[in-house]
Amino acid sequence: MIRIPADVLARVYDHARQGYPEEVCGLLIGPRTQARVDEVRPCVNTQNQRHDSEPVAYPSTARQAYLLSDADTFFVARSQDGDRPVRVVYHSHIEVGAYFSATDRAGATFADEPAYSGMEYLVVDARADGIGGAKLFGWDEAQRDFVVTAEFAAPTRADRELDLGGEVCPFTFARTRLALEEMPLVPLFIRASL
Repeated sequence: MIRIPADVLARVYDHARQGYPEEVCGLLIGPRTQARVDEVRPCVNTQNQRHDSEPVAYPSTARQAYLLSDADTFFVARSQDGDRPVRVVYHSHIEVGAYFSATDRAGATFADEPAYSGMEYLVVDARADGIGGAKLFGWDEAQRDFVVTAEFAAPTRADRELDLGGEVCPFTFARTRLALEEMPLVPLFIRASL
């Protein structure tokens, strides 16, 4: 199982909130030698463009499906040979919960085998009132299917209210709303008058 740190998950949740009411998609990248990710690469969901140009072949819109661009798909493939491969593909589901759909499985397999060995898939539950959590799916050889390997809670009210420009408190993992540049200057010392 790939470890997804709180700050990375918060960025994925932010992306899903911003993209609502359509599905968003993106890539999580990390060192090949470690089971973790540390970089978020948001992608453009090209499902609507494909639907508009080929509605029979692509009957769903971006509200029901996602499609990585050709450039992003090429990036995924090329990264697999590098020191920092894509370890997780993420996307959101709109108002239906975080589950691995038949469409998700079809896109993650080739000839009933994982398209990318070791790749995991994060599905975010995006709703009108916010994010309902997420689930991480990985291939289980015994079941010959993708199974839940981790579940992530919805962001707390504090997470939403303290969204502070991306800074994460190392003790509470709550993000702050106020960026460092916006903080008022406070004198570090007071000069005594003689």
